[in-house]
Amino acid sequence: MSSGDHVKAIEERRLRRLEEELRDERVRLPLDGPGGRRLLAELAYARRPLHHESHIPGYGALVFDGVPDWDSCPQVPLLVPAPGVPAEVLRRYADGRSSFVVVTPDGITGLATFEHSVEDEGAAVRMQRSGAVVVQRTRRGAVRVCAGHGVVLWNGSRWMFKPRAEDYVRALRRLAPHADPAVLAGLLELAVHSLSSARVGATFVWNVDGRPPDDPRGGLLELGRAITGPPLSVARRGHFPALLSVESQVDLATVVAADGSVGPIGVRLDHSPAAGAVVPPTGGARHTSARRFTFDVGAVLVVVVSESGRVTVFSGGAVAAEISPDQPDSGRSGESGEELSTADSETVICGRCEQPLLVLATAVGPRPDASAGACPVCGTPIALAAGRIILGVPVGPPE
Repeated sequence: MSSGDHVKAIEERRLRRLEEELRDERVRLPLDGPGGRRLLAELAYARRPLHHESHIPGYGALVFDGVPDWDSCPQVPLLVPAPGVPAEVLRRYADGRSSFVVVTPDGITGLATFEHSVEDEGAAVRMQRSGAVVVQRTRRGAVRVCAGHGVVLWNGSRWMFKPRAEDYVRALRRLAPHADPAVLAGLLELAVHSLSSARVGATFVWNVDGRPPDDPRGGLLELGRAITGPPLSVARRGHFPALLSVESQVDLATVVAADGSVGPIGVRLDHSPAAGAVVPPTGGARHTSARRFTFDVGAVLVVVVSESGRVTVFSGGAVAAEISPDQPDSGRSGESGEELSTADSETVICGRCEQPLLVLATAVGPRPDASAGACPVCGTPIALAAGRIILGVPVGPPE
């Protein structure tokens, strides 16, 4: 066997082992067919990059199963064709931040270079809309794959999965139908794909009811040590770097107006004795204070990002959504596990905490004639008719 054939045999065995590992770990990536082999090759290279002296380089590849839709990219790249350039050479030019190899059914065809970095997870998720599976080796040495169903991460020892923020917008709008969907999408993207990926903890109080950001909410918002900065908005992605920077340097909560504009930063959340009595602790102090605050103030959504990367949304004293960077890839989007119908909905009142609970019909699978649910606020059992599920506590309408 020639040396070239020996190298090819080694690479083929590595690809087979990687594919078996992904399937054994139930990592859901498009691995079938020729496109799957091309994706495996780029993923294998990202996990085992070339070393030069003590430097471990970043890497990036855009893997397409068809014709790239560059018009759907957040920014249109400069394409550099590279016919005849060996893959092992071309890959050295792809840093995974502003330059990527382009992989099509014809193989590696060249480079795509971008004027602005797309290393940020949110930018990489939006890049996927071009039809690409985005493979990156980050500066921290982690390998990230942005596919149509979410973000797959390899942290050096195990695989993790995180859904896309946009997959939660529809479910949360069921609880907050009056909320601006563009602001909701921006706030979730900031939390899930910027703050969470950077492991920056933060709390956002979104005044869905339209009250001004400096409204004290009956004394439950303590504004004494808050700061007010420039006019930024969670609905504008260009403002995300500035918000990431300030959130990494302050504690407590940030108030967001109904239109997405950012108000006071560094606000303390308080709660009533009643909230403390019926709403149990959730995680640490940051999550518990947020959850109890929403019990008292029913016209807000509060988004909490923990330093572990978990993002939790609270409404009415209940968990409305939870997005973890290490949750099982069930194959279903975050909008919510089950097919829910808003056409046949009702509101029931919990007998203990007296919170209104939105109950929807589910079209998934047979259910018994009656089932016992639990109040998502206080845990009190709630009798439900067949085919019903408690979605959460709805957010009050604007004033």
